[in-house]
Amino acid sequence: YPLRRQRQMCIRDRLEGPLVALRALLRARASGPLAAVPSGRKLAACAPRIRLADVKAVCRATGCTVNDVLVAAVAAAVRARELELGGGAALPRRIVAVIPINTRPPGSAVLMENELAVVFAALPSTRGRAVLPVLHRTHRELAAIKASVEPHAMAVATRLIHRLVPAPLNRWLVDFGTDRACLMLCTLPGPSEHLAWAGARVRCIRFWSPTRARMCVAASAFSYGEFVELSVMTDAAADAEPGQLCRLFADAFERLHEEACGSEERDEELPPVSSREQTGGPRARRET
Repeated sequence: YPLRRQRQMCIRDRLEGPLVALRALLRARASGPLAAVPSGRKLAACAPRIRLADVKAVCRATGCTVNDVLVAAVAAAVRARELELGGGAALPRRIVAVIPINTRPPGSAVLMENELAVVFAALPSTRGRAVLPVLHRTHRELAAIKASVEPHAMAVATRLIHRLVPAPLNRWLVDFGTDRACLMLCTLPGPSEHLAWAGARVRCIRFWSPTRARMCVAASAFSYGEFVELSVMTDAAADAEPGQLCRLFADAFERLHEEACGSEERDEELPPVSSREQTGGPRARRET
């Protein structure tokens, strides 16, 4: 942005920032089957890999970003899982997720310091099978957040809380904010070329978002080479089968690709993977 625009944004951040951060923290407490009281027993699973080219095909057809597509597929999967676990109980209208946003200026040097703002996103949901409307509403929601002062306001509020507030109150405030959401959702772009470690080719890279113990569900999407992979961690009190959420994510993306691209020819089938890699499929479950 031009210098004048940067100054205007800085002034707006200081005037509106405290109110934005306070409004975010005063959201209603998260509800639904996945907002359970945690047991402390964590389970993990990985979804089948999807081709990055297929994700980008949806982006071209809809005008959305890779992040929008992945977030929408996760939102559809979470709502489908809530319907499976809820047994017909009333569910919240929207899925509130905690999403980290990078606040570094474009092109800035990468330092070993966090420059992330944690924001609350009210993701749309649907009880039907159509995922394309969820994608369009997700795109609007995330675009509005990125254009607002909320990311910078939350980053400043987080730093002030950690630096100025005594430890016991600090922990209470963080837990209070964590209770406003039922899901930690993180998407990261990884290397576009395959890496090697000690002369061996790295087949895949997976990660699970670090979350507060009170957060019962964490979903992390990471692109590496020509694939994107979703990793899910759940607390046993909320969902004892994280592989089911991985299965629903793969199903939601498949439907989204069909809805957005129609009869467009798909890339060739995924190559077979080794038995070691297959252990990370949707049915695999690892206790941590």
